[in-house]
Amino acid sequence: MRARTQVFDSSQETGLRKALEDLKEKSQGENNARYSIVEYIARVVNPSTQLDDVQKILMMYELGTPTILEGPPGTGKTQLIRFIGNLIGQEGGVDEINCNEKMLIEDLLGWPGLKAVKSGESVATETYYEKGKIIDTMEAGRVVYLNEFNKLRHGVQKGLNTILEDNPRYTIPKTKEVVKAKPGFWVVISYNSMISEGREDLERSVADRCNYIPMYDIPEDLLARITLVKAGFLKPEDIVDDDDIELRGVIVKEGEDGKARFEFVYYDQETDTWRYWGVARGSEAKEVSPEDIKNIKPYLTYTGKGNKKLDFENVTNAKEREYLKEVYDLAVKLIKVNKVIRSIVKEGLSALQPNLDKAKQELGLPEGEDFFQSHGFEDFSDLSRANPPGPRAIIYALQMYPVAFKHYFNHVEKTLGKEEEARIAAKKEVLDMYIKNVAKEAGELNVGEEKKYKELVGLLVHELVDPTYLPDVETQESPVTDV
Repeated sequence: MRARTQVFDSSQETGLRKALEDLKEKSQGENNARYSIVEYIARVVNPSTQLDDVQKILMMYELGTPTILEGPPGTGKTQLIRFIGNLIGQEGGVDEINCNEKMLIEDLLGWPGLKAVKSGESVATETYYEKGKIIDTMEAGRVVYLNEFNKLRHGVQKGLNTILEDNPRYTIPKTKEVVKAKPGFWVVISYNSMISEGREDLERSVADRCNYIPMYDIPEDLLARITLVKAGFLKPEDIVDDDDIELRGVIVKEGEDGKARFEFVYYDQETDTWRYWGVARGSEAKEVSPEDIKNIKPYLTYTGKGNKKLDFENVTNAKEREYLKEVYDLAVKLIKVNKVIRSIVKEGLSALQPNLDKAKQELGLPEGEDFFQSHGFEDFSDLSRANPPGPRAIIYALQMYPVAFKHYFNHVEKTLGKEEEARIAAKKEVLDMYIKNVAKEAGELNVGEEKKYKELVGLLVHELVDPTYLPDVETQESPVTDV
Protein backbone atom coordinates (compact mmCIF):
# COMPACT_ATOMS: atom_id res chain seq x y z
CA MET A 1 0.00 0.00 0.00
CA ARG A 2 1.61 3.23 -1.17
CA ALA A 3 0.91 6.30 -3.24
CA ARG A 4 1.32 5.63 -6.93
CA THR A 5 2.65 7.86 -9.65
CA GLN A 6 0.50 5.96 -12.14
CA VAL A 7 -2.41 3.91 -10.87
CA PHE A 8 -4.46 3.65 -14.03
CA ASP A 9 -3.77 1.38 -17.00
CA SER A 10 -2.33 3.74 -19.62
CA SER A 11 -2.99 1.17 -22.36
CA GLN A 12 -6.73 1.77 -21.93
CA GLU A 13 -6.62 5.52 -22.62
CA THR A 14 -9.95 7.14 -23.29
CA GLY A 15 -10.64 10.44 -25.04
CA LEU A 16 -9.61 12.91 -22.34
CA ARG A 17 -6.44 11.09 -21.35
CA LYS A 18 -5.46 10.71 -25.00
CA ALA A 19 -6.13 14.41 -25.57
CA LEU A 20 -3.61 15.29 -22.88
CA GLU A 21 -1.05 12.95 -24.40
CA ASP A 22 -1.62 14.55 -27.81
CA LEU A 23 -1.01 17.99 -26.30
CA LYS A 24 2.33 16.80 -24.98
CA GLU A 25 3.35 15.60 -28.43
CA LYS A 26 2.16 18.71 -30.26
CA SER A 27 3.71 21.17 -27.82
CA GLN A 28 7.38 21.94 -28.34
CA GLY A 29 10.37 23.10 -26.33
CA GLU A 30 9.64 24.57 -22.92
CA ASN A 31 5.89 24.27 -23.50
CA ASN A 32 6.13 20.49 -23.15
CA ALA A 33 6.84 20.72 -19.42
CA ARG A 34 3.51 22.32 -18.62
CA TYR A 35 1.59 19.26 -19.83
CA SER A 36 3.36 16.91 -17.46
CA ILE A 37 0.65 17.68 -14.91
CA VAL A 38 -2.70 19.48 -14.93
CA GLU A 39 -2.17 22.33 -12.49
CA TYR A 40 -5.71 23.21 -11.44
CA ILE A 41 -9.19 21.74 -11.05
CA ALA A 42 -11.75 24.47 -11.66
CA ARG A 43 -15.40 24.42 -10.67
CA VAL A 44 -18.50 25.72 -12.37
CA VAL A 45 -19.66 29.03 -10.89
CA ASN A 46 -22.64 29.56 -13.20
CA PRO A 47 -24.63 26.33 -13.66
CA SER A 48 -26.84 27.75 -16.40
CA THR A 49 -23.90 28.63 -18.68
CA GLN A 50 -21.29 26.21 -17.21
CA LEU A 51 -18.85 29.12 -16.79
CA ASP A 52 -16.04 28.08 -14.43
CA ASP A 53 -13.94 30.08 -11.97
CA VAL A 54 -10.86 30.17 -14.26
CA GLN A 55 -12.87 31.64 -17.12
CA LYS A 56 -14.61 34.16 -14.88
CA ILE A 57 -11.44 35.52 -13.31
CA LEU A 58 -9.71 35.73 -16.70
CA MET A 59 -12.62 37.90 -17.84
CA MET A 60 -11.87 40.15 -14.86
CA TYR A 61 -8.21 40.27 -15.91
CA GLU A 62 -9.18 41.38 -19.43
CA LEU A 63 -11.33 44.15 -17.93
CA GLY A 64 -8.42 45.20 -15.70
CA THR A 65 -10.80 46.01 -12.86
CA PRO A 66 -9.48 45.22 -9.35
CA THR A 67 -11.10 41.99 -8.20
CA ILE A 68 -12.12 40.76 -4.76
CA LEU A 69 -12.19 37.05 -3.89
CA GLU A 70 -14.12 36.45 -0.68
CA GLY A 71 -14.52 33.07 0.96
CA PRO A 72 -13.61 30.94 3.97
CA PRO A 73 -10.24 29.16 4.27
CA GLY A 74 -9.76 26.22 1.95
CA THR A 75 -11.95 27.48 -0.90
CA GLY A 76 -9.03 27.74 -3.33
CA LYS A 77 -8.56 31.53 -3.55
CA THR A 78 -4.76 31.51 -3.49
CA GLN A 79 -4.47 28.37 -5.62
CA LEU A 80 -6.66 29.96 -8.30
CA ILE A 81 -4.60 33.15 -8.48
CA ARG A 82 -1.32 31.23 -8.60
CA PHE A 83 -2.67 29.17 -11.49
CA ILE A 84 -3.67 32.36 -13.32
CA GLY A 85 -0.16 33.75 -12.83
CA ASN A 86 1.34 30.62 -14.39
CA LEU A 87 -1.25 30.60 -17.16
CA ILE A 88 -0.53 34.15 -18.35
CA GLY A 89 3.20 33.41 -18.18
CA GLN A 90 4.11 35.93 -15.47
CA GLU A 91 7.71 35.12 -14.58
CA GLY A 92 7.95 33.96 -10.97
CA GLY A 93 4.16 33.80 -10.68
CA VAL A 94 1.94 36.51 -9.21
CA ASP A 95 3.44 39.01 -6.77
CA GLU A 96 1.93 37.93 -3.45
CA ILE A 97 1.64 40.17 -0.38
CA ASN A 98 0.33 38.62 2.84
CA CYS A 99 -1.37 41.45 4.69
CA ASN A 100 -1.44 41.91 8.45
CA GLU A 101 -2.80 44.40 10.98
CA LYS A 102 0.63 45.96 11.62
CA MET A 103 1.24 47.00 8.01
CA LEU A 104 1.48 50.69 7.13
CA ILE A 105 0.73 52.24 3.77
CA GLU A 106 4.49 52.80 3.40
CA ASP A 107 5.07 49.04 3.55
CA LEU A 108 3.00 48.68 0.39
CA LEU A 109 3.71 51.81 -1.62
CA GLY A 110 7.13 52.88 -0.39
CA TRP A 111 8.91 55.15 2.07
CA PRO A 112 11.45 58.02 2.11
CA GLY A 113 15.01 57.43 3.25
CA LEU A 114 18.39 59.11 3.55
CA LYS A 115 21.59 58.09 1.83
CA ALA A 116 25.13 59.42 2.04
CA VAL A 117 26.40 61.31 -1.03
CA LYS A 118 30.07 62.18 -1.41
CA SER A 119 30.79 65.66 -2.77
CA GLY A 120 34.50 66.30 -3.08
CA GLU A 121 36.02 65.62 0.30
CA SER A 122 32.76 66.13 2.17
CA VAL A 123 29.80 63.80 2.65
CA ALA A 124 26.22 65.00 2.58
CA THR A 125 22.88 63.28 2.99
CA GLU A 126 20.26 63.06 0.28
CA THR A 127 16.62 62.10 0.49
CA TYR A 128 15.48 59.25 -1.76
CA TYR A 129 12.31 57.19 -2.10
CA GLU A 130 12.32 53.42 -1.75
CA LYS A 131 9.48 52.12 -3.90
CA GLY A 132 7.19 49.49 -2.38
CA LYS A 133 6.28 46.18 -3.97
CA ILE A 134 2.98 47.45 -5.39
CA ILE A 135 4.74 50.32 -7.20
CA ASP A 136 7.28 47.87 -8.64
CA THR A 137 4.40 45.73 -9.86
CA MET A 138 2.67 48.73 -11.47
CA GLU A 139 5.82 49.69 -13.37
CA ALA A 140 6.36 46.11 -14.55
CA GLY A 141 2.72 45.51 -15.60
CA ARG A 142 2.31 42.48 -13.36
CA VAL A 143 -0.45 40.89 -11.26
CA VAL A 144 -0.32 41.66 -7.53
CA TYR A 145 -2.25 39.54 -5.03
CA LEU A 146 -3.12 41.03 -1.63
CA ASN A 147 -3.99 38.07 0.57
CA GLU A 148 -6.07 38.48 3.78
CA PHE A 149 -6.66 42.11 2.82
CA ASN A 150 -9.20 42.67 5.58
CA LYS A 151 -6.44 42.38 8.17
CA LEU A 152 -5.26 45.82 7.03
CA ARG A 153 -6.59 48.76 9.01
CA HIS A 154 -9.20 50.77 7.12
CA GLY A 155 -6.91 53.79 6.86
CA VAL A 156 -4.28 51.67 5.11
CA GLN A 157 -6.90 50.14 2.79
CA LYS A 158 -8.16 53.59 1.81
CA GLY A 159 -4.60 54.73 1.08
CA LEU A 160 -4.54 52.28 -1.84
CA ASN A 161 -7.50 53.86 -3.65
CA THR A 162 -5.35 55.58 -6.30
CA ILE A 163 -4.04 52.23 -7.53
CA LEU A 164 -7.59 50.84 -7.68
CA GLU A 165 -8.86 53.46 -10.13
CA ASP A 166 -9.60 52.83 -13.81
CA ASN A 167 -6.21 54.31 -14.71
CA PRO A 168 -4.02 53.32 -11.75
CA ARG A 169 -1.36 55.84 -10.81
CA TYR A 170 0.58 56.95 -7.75
CA THR A 171 2.32 60.25 -7.04
CA ILE A 172 5.55 59.73 -5.13
CA PRO A 173 5.92 62.18 -2.23
CA LYS A 174 8.80 64.66 -2.36
CA THR A 175 9.70 64.02 -6.02
CA LYS A 176 6.08 64.29 -7.23
CA GLU A 177 6.90 61.66 -9.84
CA VAL A 178 3.70 60.10 -11.18
CA VAL A 179 3.92 56.32 -11.61
CA LYS A 180 1.42 55.01 -14.16
CA ALA A 181 0.58 51.33 -14.41
CA LYS A 182 1.73 49.47 -17.50
CA PRO A 183 -0.69 47.15 -19.35
CA GLY A 184 -1.03 43.88 -17.47
CA PHE A 185 -1.08 45.46 -14.01
CA TRP A 186 -3.97 43.98 -12.08
CA VAL A 187 -4.88 43.95 -8.39
CA VAL A 188 -6.56 40.92 -6.80
CA ILE A 189 -7.72 41.14 -3.19
CA SER A 190 -8.74 38.14 -1.11
CA TYR A 191 -10.11 37.83 2.36
CA ASN A 192 -11.87 35.51 4.77
CA SER A 193 -14.79 37.29 6.42
CA MET A 194 -14.47 35.06 9.50
CA ILE A 195 -11.26 36.77 10.66
CA SER A 196 -12.59 40.33 11.00
CA GLU A 197 -13.56 41.13 14.56
CA GLY A 198 -16.40 43.59 15.03
CA ARG A 199 -15.85 45.70 11.88
CA GLU A 200 -16.50 45.67 8.15
CA ASP A 201 -14.02 43.65 6.15
CA LEU A 202 -13.41 46.29 3.52
CA GLU A 203 -13.37 50.07 3.71
CA ARG A 204 -16.37 51.31 1.71
CA SER A 205 -14.43 53.26 -0.93
CA VAL A 206 -12.21 50.22 -1.59
CA ALA A 207 -15.18 47.89 -2.04
CA ASP A 208 -16.79 50.38 -4.47
CA ARG A 209 -13.76 50.22 -6.77
CA CYS A 210 -13.64 46.44 -7.20
CA ASN A 211 -15.48 43.58 -8.85
CA TYR A 212 -16.56 40.89 -6.41
CA ILE A 213 -16.32 37.12 -6.86
CA PRO A 214 -17.58 34.96 -3.96
CA MET A 215 -15.62 31.75 -3.41
CA TYR A 216 -18.00 29.23 -1.87
CA ASP A 217 -17.06 26.04 -0.07
CA ILE A 218 -15.72 23.47 -2.51
CA PRO A 219 -18.34 20.75 -3.18
CA GLU A 220 -17.53 17.78 -0.96
CA ASP A 221 -17.27 15.32 -3.86
CA LEU A 222 -14.79 17.61 -5.65
CA LEU A 223 -12.90 18.19 -2.40
CA ALA A 224 -12.47 14.43 -2.01
CA ARG A 225 -10.83 14.27 -5.46
CA ILE A 226 -8.58 17.25 -4.73
CA THR A 227 -7.61 15.71 -1.38
CA LEU A 228 -6.42 12.48 -3.01
CA VAL A 229 -4.48 14.46 -5.62
CA LYS A 230 -2.88 16.78 -3.05
CA ALA A 231 -2.05 13.88 -0.74
CA GLY A 232 -0.24 12.13 -3.59
CA PHE A 233 -2.53 9.13 -4.15
CA LEU A 234 -3.61 10.33 -7.59
CA LYS A 235 -2.44 12.71 -10.29
CA PRO A 236 -4.98 15.14 -11.78
CA GLU A 237 -4.68 13.19 -15.04
CA ASP A 238 -5.95 10.11 -13.19
CA ILE A 239 -9.45 11.57 -12.83
CA VAL A 240 -9.98 12.88 -16.37
CA ASP A 241 -12.12 9.84 -17.16
CA ASP A 242 -14.53 10.80 -14.40
CA ASP A 243 -18.04 11.70 -15.65
CA ASP A 244 -17.97 14.79 -13.41
CA ILE A 245 -14.80 16.16 -15.02
CA GLU A 246 -14.46 18.11 -18.28
CA LEU A 247 -11.12 18.90 -19.93
CA ARG A 248 -10.88 22.59 -20.78
CA GLY A 249 -8.10 24.92 -21.78
CA VAL A 250 -7.01 28.47 -22.47
CA ILE A 251 -5.15 29.85 -25.46
CA VAL A 252 -3.18 32.94 -24.45
CA LYS A 253 -2.49 35.58 -27.08
CA GLU A 254 -0.86 38.97 -26.82
CA GLY A 255 -3.07 41.98 -27.51
CA GLU A 256 -2.04 45.14 -29.30
CA ASP A 257 -1.32 46.81 -25.96
CA GLY A 258 0.97 43.97 -24.92
CA LYS A 259 -1.57 42.61 -22.44
CA ALA A 260 -2.67 38.97 -22.55
CA ARG A 261 -5.94 38.04 -24.22
CA PHE A 262 -7.66 34.67 -23.94
CA GLU A 263 -9.60 32.13 -25.97
CA PHE A 264 -11.53 29.50 -24.00
CA VAL A 265 -11.61 25.95 -25.40
CA TYR A 266 -12.86 22.52 -24.36
CA TYR A 267 -12.34 18.94 -25.46
CA ASP A 268 -15.38 17.43 -27.16
CA GLN A 269 -15.30 13.73 -26.25
CA GLU A 270 -17.92 12.70 -28.81
CA THR A 271 -15.77 13.82 -31.73
CA ASP A 272 -12.34 13.74 -30.03
CA THR A 273 -11.85 17.37 -31.03
CA TRP A 274 -10.77 20.59 -29.34
CA ARG A 275 -13.47 23.24 -29.84
CA TYR A 276 -13.94 26.84 -28.79
CA TRP A 277 -15.99 27.17 -25.63
CA GLY A 278 -19.20 29.22 -25.64
CA VAL A 279 -22.95 28.94 -26.09
CA ALA A 280 -22.37 26.70 -29.13
CA ARG A 281 -21.47 23.14 -28.19
CA GLY A 282 -20.62 19.99 -30.08
CA SER A 283 -20.54 20.23 -33.86
CA GLU A 284 -21.96 23.76 -33.71
CA ALA A 285 -18.78 25.00 -32.02
CA LYS A 286 -15.78 25.89 -34.17
CA GLU A 287 -12.82 23.49 -34.06
CA VAL A 288 -9.48 24.76 -32.78
CA SER A 289 -6.84 24.94 -35.50
CA PRO A 290 -3.87 22.54 -35.30
CA GLU A 291 -1.56 25.53 -34.81
CA ASP A 292 -3.55 26.85 -31.84
CA ILE A 293 -3.83 23.38 -30.27
CA LYS A 294 -0.08 23.59 -29.63
CA ASN A 295 -0.70 26.61 -27.39
CA ILE A 296 -3.56 25.23 -25.29
CA LYS A 297 -2.93 25.40 -21.55
CA PRO A 298 -5.17 22.66 -20.14
CA TYR A 299 -6.99 22.38 -16.86
CA LEU A 300 -9.84 20.28 -15.50
CA THR A 301 -13.30 21.56 -14.64
CA TYR A 302 -15.59 19.83 -12.18
CA THR A 303 -19.12 19.99 -13.58
CA GLY A 304 -20.91 17.71 -11.09
CA LYS A 305 -22.95 16.15 -13.89
CA GLY A 306 -21.99 12.52 -13.21
CA ASN A 307 -22.52 10.20 -10.26
CA LYS A 308 -20.36 12.43 -8.02
CA LYS A 309 -18.35 9.52 -6.72
CA LEU A 310 -15.07 8.04 -7.87
CA ASP A 311 -15.35 4.31 -8.59
CA PHE A 312 -11.76 3.60 -9.79
CA GLU A 313 -13.08 1.22 -12.46
CA ASN A 314 -10.07 2.00 -14.66
CA VAL A 315 -7.62 0.76 -12.02
CA THR A 316 -6.74 -2.69 -13.33
CA ASN A 317 -5.01 -4.02 -10.22
CA ALA A 318 -7.74 -5.28 -7.87
CA LYS A 319 -5.69 -4.79 -4.71
CA GLU A 320 -4.70 -1.26 -5.72
CA ARG A 321 -8.33 -0.49 -6.54
CA GLU A 322 -9.50 -1.58 -3.08
CA TYR A 323 -6.71 0.43 -1.47
CA LEU A 324 -7.71 3.61 -3.32
CA LYS A 325 -11.38 3.04 -2.49
CA GLU A 326 -10.45 2.73 1.18
CA VAL A 327 -8.42 5.98 1.18
CA TYR A 328 -11.15 7.75 -0.79
CA ASP A 329 -13.78 6.61 1.72
CA LEU A 330 -11.59 7.87 4.57
CA ALA A 331 -11.23 11.27 2.85
CA VAL A 332 -14.99 11.54 2.29
CA LYS A 333 -15.74 10.84 5.94
CA LEU A 334 -13.11 13.25 7.28
CA ILE A 335 -14.54 15.94 5.01
CA LYS A 336 -17.90 15.34 6.74
CA VAL A 337 -16.21 15.76 10.13
CA ASN A 338 -14.65 19.02 8.92
CA LYS A 339 -18.06 20.26 7.81
CA VAL A 340 -19.67 19.52 11.18
CA ILE A 341 -16.86 21.29 13.04
CA ARG A 342 -17.13 24.32 10.76
CA SER A 343 -20.86 24.55 11.46
CA ILE A 344 -20.19 24.45 15.23
CA VAL A 345 -17.55 27.20 15.03
CA LYS A 346 -19.86 29.40 12.96
CA GLU A 347 -23.22 28.74 14.63
CA GLY A 348 -22.42 27.31 18.09
CA LEU A 349 -23.00 23.88 19.62
CA SER A 350 -26.70 24.05 18.80
CA ALA A 351 -25.67 23.29 15.20
CA LEU A 352 -23.88 20.07 16.17
CA GLN A 353 -26.75 17.59 16.38
CA PRO A 354 -28.62 18.55 13.17
CA ASN A 355 -25.39 18.67 11.14
CA LEU A 356 -24.17 15.41 12.66
CA ASP A 357 -27.49 13.72 11.83
CA LYS A 358 -27.31 15.06 8.26
CA ALA A 359 -23.75 13.78 7.84
CA LYS A 360 -24.74 10.33 9.11
CA GLN A 361 -27.68 10.23 6.73
CA GLU A 362 -25.44 11.16 3.77
CA LEU A 363 -22.93 8.48 4.77
CA GLY A 364 -25.64 5.87 5.27
CA LEU A 365 -24.91 5.54 9.01
CA PRO A 366 -27.53 4.93 11.73
CA GLU A 367 -28.45 8.09 13.66
CA GLY A 368 -27.62 6.71 17.11
CA GLU A 369 -28.19 8.46 20.45
CA ASP A 370 -28.18 12.17 21.20
CA PHE A 371 -24.56 13.34 21.06
CA PHE A 372 -24.75 15.53 24.17
CA GLN A 373 -26.36 12.87 26.31
CA SER A 374 -23.88 10.27 25.13
CA HIS A 375 -20.73 12.33 25.55
CA GLY A 376 -21.58 15.15 27.97
CA PHE A 377 -20.64 18.34 26.16
CA GLU A 378 -23.23 20.65 27.72
CA ASP A 379 -20.50 22.61 29.54
CA PHE A 380 -18.59 23.45 26.37
CA SER A 381 -20.60 26.25 24.82
CA ASP A 382 -18.17 28.54 22.97
CA LEU A 383 -15.99 27.63 20.01
CA SER A 384 -16.26 30.98 18.26
CA ARG A 385 -12.57 31.79 18.85
CA ALA A 386 -11.43 28.65 17.03
CA ASN A 387 -10.39 28.78 13.39
CA PRO A 388 -12.43 26.23 11.41
CA PRO A 389 -10.44 23.34 9.89
CA GLY A 390 -9.54 23.37 6.21
CA PRO A 391 -8.59 20.65 3.72
CA ARG A 392 -4.92 20.69 4.76
CA ALA A 393 -5.76 18.97 8.04
CA ILE A 394 -7.04 16.01 6.02
CA ILE A 395 -4.39 16.11 3.28
CA TYR A 396 -1.44 16.05 5.69
CA ALA A 397 -3.04 13.27 7.74
CA LEU A 398 -3.74 11.08 4.69
CA GLN A 399 -0.12 11.41 3.59
CA MET A 400 0.76 9.43 6.73
CA TYR A 401 -1.21 6.36 5.63
CA PRO A 402 1.20 4.73 3.13
CA VAL A 403 4.22 5.64 5.27
CA ALA A 404 2.70 4.23 8.46
CA PHE A 405 1.52 1.06 6.72
CA LYS A 406 4.97 0.47 5.24
CA HIS A 407 6.58 0.55 8.67
CA TYR A 408 3.89 -1.43 10.48
CA PHE A 409 4.02 -4.13 7.80
CA ASN A 410 7.81 -4.02 7.34
CA HIS A 411 9.45 -7.47 7.01
CA VAL A 412 6.33 -9.27 8.26
CA GLU A 413 5.95 -12.78 6.95
CA LYS A 414 2.98 -12.66 4.60
CA THR A 415 1.76 -16.01 5.88
CA LEU A 416 1.05 -14.51 9.33
CA GLY A 417 -2.03 -12.65 8.07
CA LYS A 418 -0.92 -9.38 9.67
CA GLU A 419 -1.79 -7.08 6.75
CA GLU A 420 -5.21 -6.18 8.14
CA GLU A 421 -3.70 -5.45 11.55
CA ALA A 422 -1.10 -3.16 9.95
CA ARG A 423 -3.80 -1.42 7.94
CA ILE A 424 -5.85 -0.71 11.09
CA ALA A 425 -2.77 0.63 12.88
CA ALA A 426 -1.92 2.89 9.94
CA LYS A 427 -5.49 4.19 9.83
CA LYS A 428 -5.31 5.07 13.52
CA GLU A 429 -2.14 7.07 12.84
CA VAL A 430 -4.06 9.01 10.19
CA LEU A 431 -6.95 9.76 12.53
CA ASP A 432 -4.64 10.76 15.40
CA MET A 433 -2.77 13.13 13.10
CA TYR A 434 -6.00 14.58 11.73
CA ILE A 435 -7.20 15.47 15.23
CA LYS A 436 -3.87 17.11 16.07
CA ASN A 437 -3.94 19.03 12.78
CA VAL A 438 -7.45 20.34 13.43
CA ALA A 439 -6.44 21.43 16.94
CA LYS A 440 -3.34 23.14 15.56
CA GLU A 441 -5.42 25.06 13.02
CA ALA A 442 -7.84 26.16 15.75
CA GLY A 443 -5.52 28.94 16.88
CA GLU A 444 -5.41 30.58 20.30
CA LEU A 445 -7.32 28.27 22.61
CA ASN A 446 -6.32 27.96 26.24
CA VAL A 447 -5.25 24.62 27.70
CA GLY A 448 -8.75 23.62 28.84
CA GLU A 449 -10.38 24.65 25.58
CA GLU A 450 -7.78 22.86 23.46
CA LYS A 451 -8.16 19.65 25.43
CA LYS A 452 -11.94 19.77 25.15
CA TYR A 453 -11.72 20.67 21.48
CA LYS A 454 -9.52 17.65 20.72
CA GLU A 455 -11.95 15.45 22.65
CA LEU A 456 -14.86 16.81 20.62
CA VAL A 457 -13.08 16.20 17.29
CA GLY A 458 -12.09 12.70 18.42
CA LEU A 459 -15.67 11.84 19.27
CA LEU A 460 -16.89 13.13 15.91
CA VAL A 461 -14.28 10.90 14.24
CA HIS A 462 -15.65 8.02 16.34
CA GLU A 463 -19.21 8.86 15.22
CA LEU A 464 -18.60 9.47 11.50
CA VAL A 465 -15.38 7.70 10.50
CA ASP A 466 -14.64 4.65 12.63
CA PRO A 467 -16.81 3.46 15.54
CA THR A 468 -13.85 1.46 16.89
CA TYR A 469 -11.63 4.53 17.07
CA LEU A 470 -10.73 5.93 20.47
CA PRO A 471 -8.27 8.85 20.63
CA ASP A 472 -5.14 8.44 22.72
CA VAL A 473 -5.27 9.97 26.20
CA GLU A 474 -2.66 12.71 26.45
CA THR A 475 -0.22 12.14 29.27
CA GLN A 476 1.06 15.69 29.51
CA GLU A 477 -0.50 19.10 29.27
CA SER A 478 -0.32 21.08 26.06
CA PRO A 479 2.30 23.82 26.08
CA VAL A 480 -0.33 26.37 24.96
CA THR A 481 -0.63 29.14 27.54
CA ASP A 482 -3.96 30.20 28.97
CA VAL A 483 -5.36 33.24 27.26
